Amino acid sequence: MSTPISFSSSDMLRDKLVDPGWYDVLINDVTEAPSKDGGSTNYKVEATVIRNGDGNEEFAGVPLQWYFNSKAISFAIGFLAALGVTVEPDKRYDLAQAKDSVSRFGLFEESLMVDRRIRFSTVTSLLLFS
Repeated sequence: MSTPISFSSSDMLRDKLVDPGWYDVLINDVTEAPSKDGGSTNYKVEATVIRNGDGNEEFAGVPLQWYFNSKAISFAIGFLAALGVTVEPDKRYDLAQAKDSVSRFGLFEESLMVDRRIRFSTVTSLLLFS
């Protein structure tokens, strides 16, 4: 029995390491789901690199993902600020409104080395401006 699989162009770019720098990023989707234990909510933001801050498109199409959880929602403050939102205490914000927006983020690769092998690698973002 055969088990055919195929890969999208996005799949092919998923493991591509981006050079540290500023990138214009398109927010493709924002979803939410209950956590596994049901005690909180997970928010997933999917995005795609459009171009480097200087216009270079070497990393165009590289998919990115950010995850936020309602128990540590303060991690979303920088993300919202990158979208031009002035975050204030006790005010409600709709992450889904970020969909289809373009903002500039600083991206750098963060890896955890264990026994001289990479065990964990993620793209992390920092706010610059929108």
